[in-house]
Amino acid sequence: MLQSRVMPGLLVFLGLSAAAAVGTASAQCPAILESLESCTAGIVSNSACSSETLLRNATVRALLNCSPSGSWADCQNRCLDQLGQLGLPVNHSSPTCTVREQLMAQYSGHPELIVDFKEDPHTGLKKPLILPSGLAGDSPSPFLSYLGDYQRCIMGTGMQYCLAEGSLKQGPLALIGMLGLCRPLECTEAEVAEQVKPLAQTLHLSDFTVHCRTLGSAAPALSWTAGQQLMLVVLAAVLSLLVLGSARALRKTWHPPPATTPTGTDNPGGQQALGPGDGLHDVSAGRRLRLGALTLMEAFSLPKNLASFLRTRPQDKDPLAPALGVLDGLRVLSTLWVVLGHVVIWPLLSVQYENAGLILPPHGRLTETWFQVVPGGYFAVDTFFWLSGFLGARALHSKVRRSPSLLTAKGFCLQLYPGSILARWLRLSVAYAFLLAFSQTWYREMGRGALLWDAQFPGATGTGGCANSIDNDSCKKNWWINLLYVNNLAPESGGSGCLVHTWYLACDMQLFLLVPILVLLRERAGKATGWVVLMLLTLASVVANAWVTWNANEVTDPVLGSLGGRFMQDIYEVSWMRAQPYLVGVGTAWLLEILDQRRPSLGPQNEAAGPETAGPPVLPSQLRPVSGRDSDGFKKDVADEEQGGGVTQQSLSAPAQLAAGDQAAGVVVAGRTPLLISQAEEERSSSRTWSCSESALARAWKAGSQNHSAYVAAALLLQLLSFAAMCFVVFVPVTRYRCSSLLACTSVETAPWSKMANVLYPTFCHLLWGLGLGCLMLLCFLRAPGTWWVNSLLGHTAWQPPMKLSYMAYLVHPLVLVFFYCVQDQSVHYQDVWLVLNFVAISAFVFLAAFVLWICVEQPCANVTGRFLSAIGIGGRANA
Repeated sequence: MLQSRVMPGLLVFLGLSAAAAVGTASAQCPAILESLESCTAGIVSNSACSSETLLRNATVRALLNCSPSGSWADCQNRCLDQLGQLGLPVNHSSPTCTVREQLMAQYSGHPELIVDFKEDPHTGLKKPLILPSGLAGDSPSPFLSYLGDYQRCIMGTGMQYCLAEGSLKQGPLALIGMLGLCRPLECTEAEVAEQVKPLAQTLHLSDFTVHCRTLGSAAPALSWTAGQQLMLVVLAAVLSLLVLGSARALRKTWHPPPATTPTGTDNPGGQQALGPGDGLHDVSAGRRLRLGALTLMEAFSLPKNLASFLRTRPQDKDPLAPALGVLDGLRVLSTLWVVLGHVVIWPLLSVQYENAGLILPPHGRLTETWFQVVPGGYFAVDTFFWLSGFLGARALHSKVRRSPSLLTAKGFCLQLYPGSILARWLRLSVAYAFLLAFSQTWYREMGRGALLWDAQFPGATGTGGCANSIDNDSCKKNWWINLLYVNNLAPESGGSGCLVHTWYLACDMQLFLLVPILVLLRERAGKATGWVVLMLLTLASVVANAWVTWNANEVTDPVLGSLGGRFMQDIYEVSWMRAQPYLVGVGTAWLLEILDQRRPSLGPQNEAAGPETAGPPVLPSQLRPVSGRDSDGFKKDVADEEQGGGVTQQSLSAPAQLAAGDQAAGVVVAGRTPLLISQAEEERSSSRTWSCSESALARAWKAGSQNHSAYVAAALLLQLLSFAAMCFVVFVPVTRYRCSSLLACTSVETAPWSKMANVLYPTFCHLLWGLGLGCLMLLCFLRAPGTWWVNSLLGHTAWQPPMKLSYMAYLVHPLVLVFFYCVQDQSVHYQDVWLVLNFVAISAFVFLAAFVLWICVEQPCANVTGRFLSAIGIGGRANA
């Protein structure tokens, strides 16, 4: 009877005090910890020994040798002494628990341990095996964080909060263990670590550390490193340029300069204004310096950049021109999709969910079909790859068509290839370097002092704390790897350690190195050769995926792969493994050009001219002016077009309007040498008017197709097939999450998918997404039947301002995400409504931060680099 009463209390005591095994230490702390331990045991023991029902039982009184005429108190003391003989640190003279000791026990995190008895193969005895409840049973979840009540502990009298951290390897999973302990102020970190060390050894935790803090703990003092000081200088310089540039712009607005004379001199100074194409070698050094300073200030003008942000391209009214405005909305939605995925997935890798089982297999949200939209955000990166390939190929083809000399050996090796790479590097790297420098100097100071911000998270993300994915020692040593765009190829796990999400930028830059070569092959060796090489490269990427995945024997899922293993480093973040949607984007640009050229022409030149003088039909969308302003360099052709703003449609105005420029201009027809327009031709052409109505377009399509209904049916069928392919790759992974346990899902041998299915999915999913997206966008570009709603939705001018922020939003969103999660003092509790609220709030802050960085850093730097590229003559003017 005594055993049946005491043993349940003993198990409760083991659960509460497993983290309170007393070690040897010096000074005052051991006695206090022993008292705290006795307090915990005393609560259990006194509760059992104060039961009148228990002490009234004759058998119990006989076991305790209680005198029949003895008092209740004497029998209680005998009960406590008996429990002490059983191993509990109590006896009848044990002190009662103080209020402080009981509060410290309540404020500490309790690991919810489960005692399972396993038979010893040597002795046959069943010995206790202590496991955290999250790892016990048939459905373990990777939750080992028991933080307790941090705020109430540090505000208590004579208390301090100590965070014990360690890592645990559970199969392929790398788990983080955290235990919050409320301990007396008299104890040092080393003494608390010694106290909790037996529990860490029992659970096989590695990289074990303890850090304590109190209410009066001062935040770590600023180290004022050279990097921080240099970053302050950069920030001060940017702020000064913003103020000076804005003041000058406002002054010009409030006090316009005097009218310019016909000779180009202003009235007070008599100095001729220099345009961007004029040579500065003809002016004095002093004036060159002054003009350079004014140009720099103008580039940082807030009013000018704000006007550029709000400026939208008018929707093209030419029904024969490709409807490329649909890419604006596509870019913004893809950015938001990336944010959505990271909002849910990132806590699994850092601060952790206290109810991770609600998300992870075998019973979490990942096993539900609708939730696949969240991990499906990984395909938004494939959308970025497709966009980059499409716009890059389209821009470079336009460039070489205007300047055929770029296709010569000299022009390609000295101008086209190095010029395009330099332009793209400048386009991406200036704002990237600014954010990289800030993240390694002042970002960590933003959350200094928060509980989880300073947590170490050993084992899972390396040392460095909650913000480790942003700022760490490895990045401070290897930051230059990011600016060379090879950080995804760094041998260490996690690359250079800087802004780990920028692996995408490295892959994109590496794939861009192929585009000028593909353009050269297609223009010089023929279209057939270009297509053959493009398909061979795509096939090579498919084969590489299959080969590496088969031999790596890794579960090919980004969510499960992020929890452990090397799937992300060896497969997911490698450029040649992710090349398929990029190459499909290049092919889409080529196919759009072919289809655009074959569409019916409503050009007026064949109306007045006879058969002997009429040339081949020229599409309005093929007309493009060549002027000094349009050929200032790669900024307009490559950088702007990749931003979405360089895809400019020409209106159907007279050729004289197209020929306006700062010198004799021409009209470039796709695939032909520019034709010079004579003055007489301009005068004759200026009287013509081109018009195109919807009815005329319909007649043209019907005239060019013997079966218009078949064309409509084919267009609708292609749209359905495109949607089906994209939905298939997003939602089919739900079947791989329906496993018996999380550990079963993370092993190829026990996962629901066979090894062949595990290889086939990553081999073809990126290709299917690229093909589906490319086909759908191509139909939208051509305004195929049934695509009006996509063009109306994604092509609306409202998408254009946020589209300009997409690059900075992608760069800055992890910094916002990490800040919001890591300044907390609790693990995250997942709820579906929490998902919606966090996504909306974090997205709003991301785009707000992106706007500030765009208008203060990215756009001013784009203005400066554009002038620089124009000054060094990269891309020159098109040659007739």
